[in-house]
Amino acid sequence: METMRSMVKDGVTPDVVSFNCLIAAYTAAGAPHRGLGWLQRMQQWSATTPIMPDVVSYTTVMVGFARAAEPKRAVEVLRMMEEADVKPNVLSYTAVVDGCAAAGQVEQAAAWLKRARAAGVAPNVVTYSAVAK
Repeated sequence: METMRSMVKDGVTPDVVSFNCLIAAYTAAGAPHRGLGWLQRMQQWSATTPIMPDVVSYTTVMVGFARAAEPKRAVEVLRMMEEADVKPNVLSYTAVVDGCAAAGQVEQAAAWLKRARAAGVAPNVVTYSAVAK
């Protein structure tokens, strides 16, 4: 956060990568709710600035919620992503699958695996491993 403030103070305009780094820092620190807050700010600012959340922005928050065993929140972020016309990728679906598995929701994890395939996203070894664990 301090680095972002310094950027702005020095006249450097943050971009999507800057915000994605901030979101990643919060989610890595176990604070996906804070990462979600920055994602939501990006969404609001996208109406007046060229800064728009991308697949990395959303997926990073989803991974944070998956690690926190909060699959319902990861699914909410996936829905936000779809509403913003950002196409989820294999990492996005894997985050939801992993979150469900971490919460002991095996049937939901398998269902999200099927949804990924139905959306035309090919699951990878990490996606299948998340269900298996």
